[in-house]
Amino acid sequence: MWEKLSNSSLIFSKSFLKVNNDFYNNTTFIHQLYNYYTFKGYYNLISNQIINIVVSNFIVFFILFFGNCVDLHGIITLDSNKNIQDFINITNFFNINYFIWILLIFFYIISFMKIISVVDDIYVYKNISIYYKNTLKITDRELDYIEWNTIINNVTEKTNQNLDIFYINNIICSKDNYFLYLLNNNVLQIKSLNKLLEWNLYFCIFFSVYNNNFKINDNIFTEKGKYSNKIRLKMRFISIINLICMPFILTLVTFYHLFSYGELFYNNPKTIVSRGYSNREKWRLRYYNELQHEYDERIRIIEKYSSEYISLFKNKMVVIIFRLLIFLLSSIFLVLIFLSIINDRILVNLIIFSNKPVLWIIGILTPLIALFRNYMNYQKKRSPEEVLEDLSKYTFLEEDFINNAHRTWVYKKICKNFTFKGLIFLKDIISITMTPFNLWKISYYSENILEEVLQITSPHNRLGFICNNSNFENYINDSIEE
Repeated sequence: MWEKLSNSSLIFSKSFLKVNNDFYNNTTFIHQLYNYYTFKGYYNLISNQIINIVVSNFIVFFILFFGNCVDLHGIITLDSNKNIQDFINITNFFNINYFIWILLIFFYIISFMKIISVVDDIYVYKNISIYYKNTLKITDRELDYIEWNTIINNVTEKTNQNLDIFYINNIICSKDNYFLYLLNNNVLQIKSLNKLLEWNLYFCIFFSVYNNNFKINDNIFTEKGKYSNKIRLKMRFISIINLICMPFILTLVTFYHLFSYGELFYNNPKTIVSRGYSNREKWRLRYYNELQHEYDERIRIIEKYSSEYISLFKNKMVVIIFRLLIFLLSSIFLVLIFLSIINDRILVNLIIFSNKPVLWIIGILTPLIALFRNYMNYQKKRSPEEVLEDLSKYTFLEEDFINNAHRTWVYKKICKNFTFKGLIFLKDIISITMTPFNLWKISYYSENILEEVLQITSPHNRLGFICNNSNFENYINDSIEE
């Protein structure tokens, strides 16, 4: 959001595309061109932002309504037929304390800025849409089936410049390349990286050293003290803001995940025990100059093969126990369903235990049976070596891992970082509460962070300052010399 506002065409009257110039200098335009491609069109891009605003405002409205207007105790202890209106008092909607009012005002200031950003994007990306249709001759519908390389090839033809996809991707991934270096070299000593901390670090570090054209400031080498102080002050200011807003942030995050995944977990219980990579681990698996949409597809395939590999090592004792539980629970379930067909009043009037009717029991048995049955599902299995061989095509694996794929120690190594998504969520919630303190701690190393950024920064004859690890020309030259 902040990046969009700082590059706003409405506020700063940025030109749409610099003509008669080196295309690589059109960094803002290149980012907009790529954003348009990843969202697959104008209306998808704009509607996605509008929906995000609506969703966040709905969650805030729901929390206020549910917390202030609904008699939760009355509903929980309900023992007879009553109307829902008996438990709702809408007049209490704004019955909140001064602290909540301050947080609400802050939230709606951010919402207003997001609306400004959307209005600006409506103007900016309308021009991008026209460029795609009239200049590149590509419609929004065709973007679903066109590779990014094809887009750049079309731009090359229209600009009459010999554009290199490597240079374009380096421009788009410039900040990501630096962040990847800082993480992989433990400059940012972070064990658990949630999205909130990631966004804060991006804002504090890169919005200090980059200008509005997505380029590193030219005077960063001569005014190191100025920029390190700016990074440190931003981190401490944002840390305080995070600490003040932490109850609000935690509530929003919890309800968002509850609404997003609650229904999915109930109807597809296997997702509760599905595995995935944490945000920190995903950064470890990322490559320099790897575009977001390409990385998202690669990590999806990595998780697919990792899940297949782990499924080959099912515990035999657990399988036996689950088979027994499926038989017992299914028998009870079928009897209850049969009785409810004969007399539908049984669903709510027949109490099984602890004041729980048949309907409640059926609601619990259904996901449990599905969960156990999913673990028992038999699929044609490949050998562990074959699965890891496929996995190695998308991420680095030591040859020793593939040769010993059937070994327990390899299984434990694969499982170590590929953990349950439910556990990842719990760790993220805990790490969110620590975000203000982690940010404040990192602020003491602002000089070291800037120094590392400067050490890894080198001038490029076409792109300006770039992360040296992302300059693949160095590796090509080294291999030629060898």
